[in-house]
Amino acid sequence: MNELQLMKNNNYFLFLCMISIIQCTQELTHPNQILAKVGKHTISVDQFTKSYSFGPSALKEGPNSKVDYLNAMINELFLYEMLSQNPQYSISQTDSRLMLLKDEYLVEKMFTENVNENIYISDEEIIESIKASKKKLKLSYLFTRFIDTAENCLNVLKKVNNYNQLTDELFEISDEFSIGETKYLVYGEIDEPLNSIIFSLLPGQISKIITTELGYYILRVDDVITESVSNMDFEMNKKRHKKILWNKKGNIIAKEYLDSFLSPKNIIVKAETFNTIVNELYPLYKQYNSLPNDIFQLIDEFKTMDNRDDWLQDTLVTFNSGGITCREIVLHIQRRPLFFNTKTINVFAEDFQKRLAIIIRDYFLINDAIKKGYHTSILLENELIIWKNNLVVNDYINSIKKDLLSQSYYEKSNTLDREIINEISEKTKILIKYKLDSLKTKIPVEINQDILLNIEVDDQMIGHVPEVKLFKLGLPYFRLAYPSPNPLLGIIN
Repeated sequence: MNELQLMKNNNYFLFLCMISIIQCTQELTHPNQILAKVGKHTISVDQFTKSYSFGPSALKEGPNSKVDYLNAMINELFLYEMLSQNPQYSISQTDSRLMLLKDEYLVEKMFTENVNENIYISDEEIIESIKASKKKLKLSYLFTRFIDTAENCLNVLKKVNNYNQLTDELFEISDEFSIGETKYLVYGEIDEPLNSIIFSLLPGQISKIITTELGYYILRVDDVITESVSNMDFEMNKKRHKKILWNKKGNIIAKEYLDSFLSPKNIIVKAETFNTIVNELYPLYKQYNSLPNDIFQLIDEFKTMDNRDDWLQDTLVTFNSGGITCREIVLHIQRRPLFFNTKTINVFAEDFQKRLAIIIRDYFLINDAIKKGYHTSILLENELIIWKNNLVVNDYINSIKKDLLSQSYYEKSNTLDREIINEISEKTKILIKYKLDSLKTKIPVEINQDILLNIEVDDQMIGHVPEVKLFKLGLPYFRLAYPSPNPLLGIIN
């Protein structure tokens, strides 16, 4: 592998720039208002709306979805109130999950400051977006697998008025093409880049040669149907199209920001060290599928047994003012739930190379965020507290399931089936319900029903599988967008 100037490589740059900009729902009530109190803990309007927006559909299926979801959040706090008194269930501030969440918060903060806060969308832009969605086009197309044929055909097409009136001259050039007409198409019906190009063409206009994975297209718009946008259309579609425009503008601004932020650093990945880290990590991923918690101990043992050099201290990445060692990179990778294709070492190397681009990007973003003092933010501290509470409760629920699973596995002659799994789930629910019934008699609860009634939430995500976990900020893995209660806590009311 040659020296990798990752930030100069267009393919890598596109990969690390692909981010998901999340636009928060605007509430009718103030986000800092207290919606509920459970003992000494509170649930704010902001906590509820964020959790609700990204929470699982199983907690929002009933006719009173806001009430049901809030009950699940309250049940979580009941359990946390109990578990927080027992050191057995405490989570250290250096827990790898919390450290990763802190890293992700700092990256997100940098994007918020440099991307989100620079996105402006006018009503006029929204109207044009709605118009575009109502626009229908009918096309003629020519397709060929050969660029020479496409170039020759384009010269002929510019001389005729209709694809159906092509002269013999076109067929004399080549027979290695096909022509045809489409039905009326709406925006987004076909894949990019064809979609954007088609809807930028004027009636009668012939496109340039369009390169795709399959071959080459030349397009011409034969007919256009447009509809006006009424006030009702605008109000009904405003929210959705604002999100569409938000994401489009966000991606453009993010690319510009990352280019200006990273390019001056002259980032280079050293080829020889890259090959070393691939050769060292490949057998570990092949055996464990991820890096174990004692990864550095394992590496030291291998080093001693095989009399290897301490490659962890080698510099993998250089930049204007310093370098990043293999140890630092491995530490960043270990925190993240990354899975690599280990079919062959070459496939692994290609996969690792892509993930490394994101790790390097985040390394610099996190360091810059720390220099700006974002790591001491009260907002970060509050969000980590919410995550920590959520993790403690989920660890507790999972420990109950694990104990029941071990017991069933032993009693059922080392076999497990769906019936046993369902039985374990039911037993877990009974045990949790018993705990909650007891806690509800000891811990006071207050709910502001008026605030709950007036909270505006986004129910459009209900029923969509990707709502629970999603790619966020170009992360090469799925993560929860915001802590949400375990679905089991919604069943128990």
